[in-house]
Amino acid sequence: MEASTAESDSATTLPSTSLPRSASISALEQIDAEVAPMRIYLFSECFWPYCSGSSRRLWMVAEKLLHMGHHLHIVTGHDGAVDWPPGQVENCTFSIMPGYEPPGTGFTFCVPWVGMISSQIREFSPDVIHVVEETLCSVVHLSVAHVLGVPAIWSHHTLNYVTAQWYLGQSAAQAINPSFQWILRRFSGCARANLAVSAAHAESLRTETRCKTDVHVWTTGVSDDFGPHMRDAKWRAEMLPPGTPTDVPLMVTVGRLAPEKELEFLLPLMERVPEVYLCMVGDGPARAQLESLLPKARTVFLGRRSGEELAKSYATGDVFVHTSTTETFGQVYLEAMKSGTPVVAAPGLQLQEFCHDSEHGQLFKAHDVDDAERALRQGLRKRDFLSVNCVRDSAQYTWQKAADEVQLIYQAAKGTGKQTWRFTGWWVTTLRVIRELLVIVWIVVLTAVAVALMALTCIRIQGTKDRRMTGGKLNVRNQVEIQKKKNDGKISPKSSDAESKAEWSKDKLPGEKQP
Repeated sequence: MEASTAESDSATTLPSTSLPRSASISALEQIDAEVAPMRIYLFSECFWPYCSGSSRRLWMVAEKLLHMGHHLHIVTGHDGAVDWPPGQVENCTFSIMPGYEPPGTGFTFCVPWVGMISSQIREFSPDVIHVVEETLCSVVHLSVAHVLGVPAIWSHHTLNYVTAQWYLGQSAAQAINPSFQWILRRFSGCARANLAVSAAHAESLRTETRCKTDVHVWTTGVSDDFGPHMRDAKWRAEMLPPGTPTDVPLMVTVGRLAPEKELEFLLPLMERVPEVYLCMVGDGPARAQLESLLPKARTVFLGRRSGEELAKSYATGDVFVHTSTTETFGQVYLEAMKSGTPVVAAPGLQLQEFCHDSEHGQLFKAHDVDDAERALRQGLRKRDFLSVNCVRDSAQYTWQKAADEVQLIYQAAKGTGKQTWRFTGWWVTTLRVIRELLVIVWIVVLTAVAVALMALTCIRIQGTKDRRMTGGKLNVRNQVEIQKKKNDGKISPKSSDAESKAEWSKDKLPGEKQP
């Protein structure tokens, strides 16, 4: 009830300020191709040197925008961002915000310091603000932009609900999802437009999140550095264990090694197809677990690679295999296709638009080892045919096209803000933003209490079930202890029965009868 009331109130505080319909990406011809240089404020916590599909998209598009004459001010939490090679030009400036990097992630969450954000925007005086992802600092940027009257664009790149299931558990993710969607819906009104990376992702923002402003599909691109010409016999030896013949079947996977990618599924697949070898390119928190899990004699971990080495890794593999179903687009799939390497993967939202079964690769049912084995064997057998289709159909995706699309969105948004920052003191801005953010604090507190109560209830119920399920017998811990005593010869099989009854009496529930 409180959420619905707050939502109705937000209709006045955060009015819908969508772009004119003529400015949609589907009507590019209606906008003048000659665009005057703009001052673009880009906030992204996933920027150089952090490596992911989202960050690579931003690198490539930002580089094109710089070449088109726009002035970019890039705000992130990564200190190494200032060393981004294309950014060593006069029309590219940086601001590094303080942040926190969770151990083993390489990702820095920026501290949402309202005063710093407001000062940065005032000093740069942007024509448009581009906010990336759905973090707390992203929401604060949108709120500050709204208060200052600067037009903002919000691009969404991640299925946060699906990712949360892997780190918080399905029950907790389901509990917080309504609150999270409500926050996204409320602050989507601060943006002139919301950008999604695929049609399926855009539909989710329209129907589930119910964004208050227009949602556009921002297509991606792929570099011409990738291609079949990068296939290299010498590099193939690096992708295989030492002493392995180079003519063995080789599957390659590229990306961040994280739990939500479900890469452990490759173990039963490799057991079913014992002649195949695996090369994993990338790094992440799940690497240590995968190194201990996958067969060492048939698996090579190359770590993070870029540039020519990354392109050679894609092209030299016989098939590109991936098990994730949580991608919003899946940049790695398109890079593999551009390299002429067929895709063997579990179908998800990310593959519906550009990768078709039996045309660009072989798709298999998620978590189905039998179907995955079939897909892998067919992909290896039909590699030449699939490779030709992959190279041909991936040619339509270019970074210049992606940059042109977002430039037109910027152009349509430019000049639609009131630019009230010229007449608003920093302390007034801070108070207005804090007022907006208090709603988030209230929702987060209520959600945390609900999740905590649910967790306590589940723990209590599970504990009761575990003891009931023993059927009056020993719990697992006591069974292990007694088995150790048997193995050591400390007790005889006959005496173990008596000891079992004695141990059972310690753990019995009130009113429970002895078996």
